[in-house]
Amino acid sequence: MLKQSKQAPAPIVPTPPGDALLWLGSLLTLLPQLVRATSNSTSFPGWDLDPLLYSLSAPAISPSGSLLIDALTLLGAAILLLRAHRQNTPLNLSLILLALIGAAAVVFHGWIETSRPNSLGQIRTGASWLSAIFSALALWHAAQDLRVRRIFVGTLLGLMSLLALYGILQVFFTHAQTLADFNADPNRFLAAHGWSSDSSMAKAFVRRLSQPEASAWFGLANVYASFAAAATAAGLVLLFRGTGILPVSSSPSSSPSKSPSPPPFAPLPTLLLALFTLLSATALYLAHSKGGYLAFAAALASAILLTFLAKRPPSPSLRRLAALLGLAAILGPIALILIRGLIGDHSGELSLLFRSFYAQASARIFLDNPIVGVGPDGFQSAFLLAKPPLCPEEVMSPHCIPLDWLADLGILGTAWLSILFRFAVNATTAPLLSSSPLPTAHSPLPRSDLRLLLLLPALATILAAFVESPFITIDVAALRICGLAAWCATSFAIAKLITGSLSSRIALAAAALAFLAHAQIDVTGSYIPSAPLWLMLIALAAAPYTLPPTSTLAGRCSPSLGLLALAILPPILLSSLLFYTNGARVLPWERRLAAAAALTRPVAESSERLSALAHPQPGSPTTDSLNRLAGDLAKSVGHPVAPVPGAIEAAITELRWSVVPQTVAALEFAHDALPDDWRPLREASHLHLQLGEGLLAATAPEAARQQYALAESILKLDSPAPHHPSEYHWLATILERRAFILPQPDSLTRAIEARLKVAALDPYNLDNALKLFRDYEKLNQPDQAHIWAARTLTLHNFTRLDRETRGLSPQDLADIQRATSPPPTP
Repeated sequence: MLKQSKQAPAPIVPTPPGDALLWLGSLLTLLPQLVRATSNSTSFPGWDLDPLLYSLSAPAISPSGSLLIDALTLLGAAILLLRAHRQNTPLNLSLILLALIGAAAVVFHGWIETSRPNSLGQIRTGASWLSAIFSALALWHAAQDLRVRRIFVGTLLGLMSLLALYGILQVFFTHAQTLADFNADPNRFLAAHGWSSDSSMAKAFVRRLSQPEASAWFGLANVYASFAAAATAAGLVLLFRGTGILPVSSSPSSSPSKSPSPPPFAPLPTLLLALFTLLSATALYLAHSKGGYLAFAAALASAILLTFLAKRPPSPSLRRLAALLGLAAILGPIALILIRGLIGDHSGELSLLFRSFYAQASARIFLDNPIVGVGPDGFQSAFLLAKPPLCPEEVMSPHCIPLDWLADLGILGTAWLSILFRFAVNATTAPLLSSSPLPTAHSPLPRSDLRLLLLLPALATILAAFVESPFITIDVAALRICGLAAWCATSFAIAKLITGSLSSRIALAAAALAFLAHAQIDVTGSYIPSAPLWLMLIALAAAPYTLPPTSTLAGRCSPSLGLLALAILPPILLSSLLFYTNGARVLPWERRLAAAAALTRPVAESSERLSALAHPQPGSPTTDSLNRLAGDLAKSVGHPVAPVPGAIEAAITELRWSVVPQTVAALEFAHDALPDDWRPLREASHLHLQLGEGLLAATAPEAARQQYALAESILKLDSPAPHHPSEYHWLATILERRAFILPQPDSLTRAIEARLKVAALDPYNLDNALKLFRDYEKLNQPDQAHIWAARTLTLHNFTRLDRETRGLSPQDLADIQRATSPPPTP
């Protein structure tokens, strides 16, 4: 009997080189952006909705959180560049210099040129753009390693599974609830946003609210459609590869015996990929975006053409044709917009016509600010002056990434455009490589990479759920859990198929082309939550396919050490700048805003409790009562309150006026942290105005007059700093309301002065022209009233493309026509 031999020990698999840098770089670069893309964001924490009307505001990532996200991404980009250098990937000097040139314009507007209002907007938007360009630069180098490409592509495309599920929830469930909440009290809903029911903003909001569209956490259906179009196009191409329709290699073989064999059919990855493609296509449909449909169709047609070209013997002419295809993804939509602009408003299609208006304005803005532009957040103010009269909108972006960078960054923006054009060309010429040194068949994912691939969605989901945790609901929690499972599964399936094969290259090219095409008619490339992810995926498609890199310690002392420093020091320094700005300015501002909102919250809570007791919801048991509410109010106002609705309402009003002085002081304190952001002063002014109207109702005119004076003086519009037209508009509103209620003769005269300043900064503002007409009419100045009535009628005629939300009401139009009609013949 033979002695049983011992089982041989399992071979020790060496840890792939660069694991620590890969993990750290991937987590810092990608994870923060995933959290932002799967969370709500706010630019004015605590005050997006009037805290006197709504006690709870939706949890969201604040400006300080957004800056932290971009600071971490910049650090991650530096680490990925260091890893690429250590693995002997040559660093591209031209791309590094181009990235730095465009970054100089962003830094200038955010931290050097501070004379323009709202530098926080410049910093917040500029930080997102900086993280986008440097993470793309890092991935162009680092993703030449197949491991990096698989992890990032799998995670980024797999994200669409979660977004698709959320879009389904929005369209079929959340939309109906939001519409019901609005219909329950429309005036309160609009007032909480600071809109009057007859304003164009309110009308546009109501119109959009009636249309169920998927937008996920982006909040914009067109941005959502960009991701859906790219994911659907890539998913279809990879599905064709999985079924053997596409060949493995682009190298034409002389004989059938030498042709590469198709990949083995893998049921589970193919099934998961089919699920991913179906979810992405569903998301594209639910977004109802015509531009998204066109971007997907163009990407799919380009993928078919690239497949045809790749089967032919490689030649310079074919590569030039493929390069033109990449350039066409950028230039084609722009040409379409310009042609639509030449046609004019004789056709029923308006989307591209409006974008031609944006393009005209962008050209004027660029010519007026050719060196460094108006800044990442300066477009809207400049657009008010530069837009064609027929354009009924006040947009924050030209909806075209080249025009955005040119108008906002000036001639320095052409550096980033050069990078984008190179990425587009590289993405479409990659499928025409005669061969790929990377594996072309299925290859197992290293265990370390698989863990990282699954960890990224898991951590992103946990952190995003933490942001929502104060008010997370059962349906959103279920969505997070199911979405995480779908995200992990589809990311694994996609990463398995990302190789050096023809289909893999074409799939990435198709996704990049969809992204590029739609970014010429929408804001995906410039919008804060989407811009970094957008450019990352394009860079992954453009990254060269090279031999697997090898780790080397010689890189530490190599002659390219200076180039390495040039590559990694700028993102590190920019990250440090964001950290410093956050700690020194933005965080104190947010804390003070939160403290101000907390002072008003008991007022809204008491009002909501009283409303809930007066209108109980069926099937919603409550432990609250009038006695308990009256007792809580008594502690706040300092005297007993009878447990009856009338007495409770009086106590709530008393509480409201008692918290106003403290809240105003807290808002002024917040303004001191960011003196060029006027929104805290606007809210403080609004509180004084409300208090004044309450005092008038209590027949205390002298005290009311004092509150109106404070509402005016707190705006500090007599300072030499430039001001936004909305500041003068609010001042005029205060003065007009005071003139209507209190006998103060100079109020209307000063309101007219403020409105004339609005007219100089926003010459096509119909509402402002109408108010000027009415103010002059009240002052009994018929000549000026006639001038502004005629101007109002002209502007009304310019609103013919969107008269429903932008034009005059029937009553206002009748008054204007009466004022401009010639007197009757005696």
